[in-house]
Amino acid sequence: MNEGRLVPAVDDLRQCARLQTLMDLRDERKVLAPFKTPDPPEETPDLRRPKIPPSGEILAWRAMTAVAAGDRLVRLQTVLHPDADPRIAEEALRIARSLKLPRATSGTASNDIRQLTAGTHRPRPAKPRTFAMAAPQLKPAGAGVSGTTSAIGGAGETEVAISTNGQQILAAATCWLSYSSDGGSSFNYWSVKTGPGAPGTLHGDCSVAWGPSGNFYSTELGTSFVAFYRTNDPIASFPYVTLAVDRRSEQMYTDQPHIAADRWKPSTSGHGDRVYIVWMETAQYVARIACSSDSGTTWGSPVDTNSGDVGYPRVSVGPDGKVYVVSRSGANIVIDKYSDCDAGLAEQLGFPVTIPITDVACPIPGLDRCNNGNWLSSPTIAVDNLTASNVYLGYAESNAALTGQNIVVRQSTDGGETFPTAVIANGNVTAVRFMPWLGAYNGVVYVGWYDRRDATPASNDLTSYYQNSLSGVDGVLTPGTEVNLSGGNNDPQCASGWPCGTRRSGDSTGCSTQPQNAGYCGQGGGENPRCDFASPQCAANQQCITWYGCPKYGDYNGLAVFGGKLVNIWASAIAPPGNDSPGYIAAWTVVTPVP
Repeated sequence: MNEGRLVPAVDDLRQCARLQTLMDLRDERKVLAPFKTPDPPEETPDLRRPKIPPSGEILAWRAMTAVAAGDRLVRLQTVLHPDADPRIAEEALRIARSLKLPRATSGTASNDIRQLTAGTHRPRPAKPRTFAMAAPQLKPAGAGVSGTTSAIGGAGETEVAISTNGQQILAAATCWLSYSSDGGSSFNYWSVKTGPGAPGTLHGDCSVAWGPSGNFYSTELGTSFVAFYRTNDPIASFPYVTLAVDRRSEQMYTDQPHIAADRWKPSTSGHGDRVYIVWMETAQYVARIACSSDSGTTWGSPVDTNSGDVGYPRVSVGPDGKVYVVSRSGANIVIDKYSDCDAGLAEQLGFPVTIPITDVACPIPGLDRCNNGNWLSSPTIAVDNLTASNVYLGYAESNAALTGQNIVVRQSTDGGETFPTAVIANGNVTAVRFMPWLGAYNGVVYVGWYDRRDATPASNDLTSYYQNSLSGVDGVLTPGTEVNLSGGNNDPQCASGWPCGTRRSGDSTGCSTQPQNAGYCGQGGGENPRCDFASPQCAANQQCITWYGCPKYGDYNGLAVFGGKLVNIWASAIAPPGNDSPGYIAAWTVVTPVP
C-alpha cells in the first residue's frame, strides 16, 4: 500500500489492463488530498462543514484501490469527511481486498509488472519550447487586430458562445447573459432565464453554447443538479427546459458544469442538436459527462470520464462528432475521447491519455480562490474546424525554476492520441500567469490568459489580460506576437477587496499593500467584523478566519472563435483604454476579426 500527501494517477494500471492479459494487478493508495465542500449558498441543512485551517486548504483521507484484470480496470474510491477518523480508510481498503477477479495465467504478467515498476507506462514530461514574440509594454488594446472593446454585465466566471456566421454572440459573466446580434459591435443584457418548473435555488457557474439548429443553450448550477435552458431568441428570454444533471437522489454535490454542442452535424434522430455537458462531483472530484440528442430535451445517464481525483473538466466537439474531455488527476492532465451521443458516448480505444503538469503555485496575492474551488492551470481543449485530427491543448504551467508560469499549447495531429510537442504562447518574460482558455479556427489556435509581467515588489498584484494565436503546420506550432488586451491598464487585484473573504490567508497576506481585511472574526459572512490575517483585531475569544470567496475573478475564463470573429472575455476592475473604469470588477470583451 502507498500512503502519502498527493493523489497518484492509476493510468499505469489502465495501460496494463489494455494488454488483454488475465492477470490481476492491484494498487492501493491511502492519501491526504484536497477536499472541496459546497459554498455556503449551496449548502443543505444536514451538511456537516469541516473545520477550515488557516491555510484555507481542507484535506481529507481517501482510500483507493485500482485493479487491472484482463481488459478491465476496476477502481474503488472512498472519501472520508475531513474530521473523520483516518482508520476508517483502512476499513475501505479491506473491503476492496475482498474483490475476487481471475488470477494471472499469461506469461506476460511478470513483464507487465516490471514495466510498471520501471515507470515505462507512466507519461514523461515534454520540455516546452518556442516562446512567442513579446508584446511591447503599453501596447493598445486590439492593436493590429482592430478589436472592439465592450463592457458587459457581470464579472468573473466568463464563457462565450458564437454562431457559425460570427454575428450572434452570447456571453455569460457570473450568470449575467449578454447578447450581440451584430458580431460584437454592441451587446444587449441581460437575457432572463424563465419558465415553469425551473428549480428555485441556483448558484452560478453558468455555461453557454450554440448549435446548428440556431439555438443558444445555457446552464446554471444547483446544489446537486444543473438546470438547462434553450432559446433561439436570447433577447426575449431563456426558457427553462429540464435538468441536464440530476444527482439529488445520489446526494452528490455538483460543481463547474460546462457545455458544448456539435456545431456541424445535427442528431441522426432528426430531433435537434447534440449537446454535451461535463461537471465534477465535489469532495470526490470525479469528473462526469452526459449528452442529449434532442437539443437538451432529454439527457442520458452520467458517464465517468476516468479523470477524477482533481476534476475540473472541460469539453469540446470536433467536426467528426467526436467528443473530447480534459480534466485533472493527481499531477497529470487527462484527455478522454468519446463517440457522439447517437453512437452511445463510448470511450474510444487508446484513451484516456495523460500528460504531466507542474501546476500554478499558491498563493496568488489578490485572488480569493487559489486551487481551491478552481484550478488555475485550467487545462482546456479545442478541435480545429477544418481537420478533425488536429486537437489543441492549452494550460498554465510553472517554469522549471518555479519563479512563474508559462502558457503552454500542445498540438495533436492524430485525434488526441499523442501531443508530442509543447510550445509557449507567451513572450520570454518571467511572470505569474493563470486561468487560460483556448479555441481553434481555420488551422489557428487562439489562447487568452491573465498575466502579471508588470508586477513589482511594491505592487505584486498588477494584472493584465493577454491573448495570442499559434499556427500549426505538419504538427509544428508557431506562436505569433502576443497582444495585451488590457492596453497597459493593469488591475491591482488586491485593491478590488474581499467581498466574501478568501479561502487561503496567504492570498491576502501576500499582497504588497497592507492591511487587507480578507478575514472574518469568529465566523464568516453576515455582519461579523472583518479582520486582517497579518494583525487581526478580533475579540479575545475569536480568531480571524477564512471564508468561501465569491469568486471575484472567477473559477475559469472563457474564449470563443468562429465565423471570422474571436471573442476574448475577462474580469477586471480597471477598464481597457478608451473605456471608463466602473469602480468595481466588471466583465470586458474584445471582439476581433480573424482569417
